[in-house]
Amino acid sequence: FFPDNHTSGADKSIFALNNLGFGAEYKDQCSTENHSWNIINKNLYPYMRRHGLIDHERPELVFSHPGADPCDYLYTVWETDTIPSVWRQHQRTYKAVCAPSRWNVDLLRGNGFDKTYYVPLGVETDVYTPFGPSQREFDCPVYLWFARNQYRKGLDVLLKVWAEFRSVHTNAVLIIMGHDVLSGMGSHRHEMRRVGKFVKLDFSSDRVYFRQVVNPLTDEEVGLVYRSVDFLVCTSRSEGFGFPIVEAMACGITPIFPNYSSLTDFVTPQSLCFGGAAVPADYADKGFDDVGNWWEPDQTELLACLKSAMQEDLSTRAERVVGGLNLVRKEFTWRNTCFALRNVFAQEQTRREVVSESRTYIVPEVLDVSSELVEQEKIADANIRAHIEAGFSTEEAAAFADFDSEIYVEVNADVKESGMNGLRHFVQFGFRENRTVAPGVSSIGYLSLNGNARRCVMQRNGISKNEASAGDGI
Repeated sequence: FFPDNHTSGADKSIFALNNLGFGAEYKDQCSTENHSWNIINKNLYPYMRRHGLIDHERPELVFSHPGADPCDYLYTVWETDTIPSVWRQHQRTYKAVCAPSRWNVDLLRGNGFDKTYYVPLGVETDVYTPFGPSQREFDCPVYLWFARNQYRKGLDVLLKVWAEFRSVHTNAVLIIMGHDVLSGMGSHRHEMRRVGKFVKLDFSSDRVYFRQVVNPLTDEEVGLVYRSVDFLVCTSRSEGFGFPIVEAMACGITPIFPNYSSLTDFVTPQSLCFGGAAVPADYADKGFDDVGNWWEPDQTELLACLKSAMQEDLSTRAERVVGGLNLVRKEFTWRNTCFALRNVFAQEQTRREVVSESRTYIVPEVLDVSSELVEQEKIADANIRAHIEAGFSTEEAAAFADFDSEIYVEVNADVKESGMNGLRHFVQFGFRENRTVAPGVSSIGYLSLNGNARRCVMQRNGISKNEASAGDGI
């Protein structure tokens, strides 16, 4: 919550006075389904708690389309230039509406949703970073298309352009990765092979390699994918936000993407972008009709972008990478999302009073969430001291600041009987057995939300990332 653990009490009081006092009820869905709403929830819930924005007495924030209950704060998104007509009856239904792109905000306001705010989504830049492992499959320039295979995503456009591009640039390869990318290729079933979380199909003569995702990838695995290629190509006919573009930029690779719909938020002076022509949108598969237009990617401009990426010098590419990294870290992190939400709540709420006293962070009784955060910090300090006394290094103890050895021992009777230190047992044995860390918290659940603790467990046990992906409870 606070900027760092060494910030003085006075600085924390100032931060609290400037930023606390607003919030929303927001529920952790605890879902593992692999779609955008759950990806958002998985990241946003812990960040909102960390920033003091969860308040059970405030209106509720929900991610859905207009018409969803409760009618408090709605976060929604759309991809064509006309919203479904049924949505217009909800123009005055919600206390406030949030949207992830400036284009979405303009679209909703233009359709009568006057109280619509810009709240960009983000990425975890500790995971999506250029400074991580890479596993290159090809020793040549690699283009990646990474999405669920839907007509809206424009894979058909890319394959047409690629056929012309590879006739000149025969040393480049294209990886097509995502869910359902092998749809309609049943005649090639005998050539497909299962490798890890993918079903692979190679068309070496065309320099096209399909990688269909059959088991969900972790954020760490997705980051590894980006760092193992050179360029990401997005050919969507429209997007509501565009996670792959931000993820790719955060990992230090060049995205090639459309300069329309919500993706205009990611355009920098160095960007490789192409345009498109407005055409009637087909959203029948989503149960909507008469939703105006989306865009047909300009194939000539897309081809030019593919060629430019191949021909650019290293200094140009470096400048583009730095520009993308700076943009993401400045505007598209989950911390940015939280502060944008805080500003929405500040517009819509009366602030709860937050009082500062000398030599204290926050007067606990003034604000429930502040009291909880102060108590959590005290517990964390006590845990760190106890872990150091148990023989862990300062860095290791800090990584397990939220791990309470006494609670772990209480919920694991055999550990209590053995007399072994709780954290020591967890690091050596408990994580592999998926022991209960605390009531309602499994080892897997705990480590999935605590990257520093996960890295410490792997280092202490000599576990590589490949071994961790294959099992070991990490």
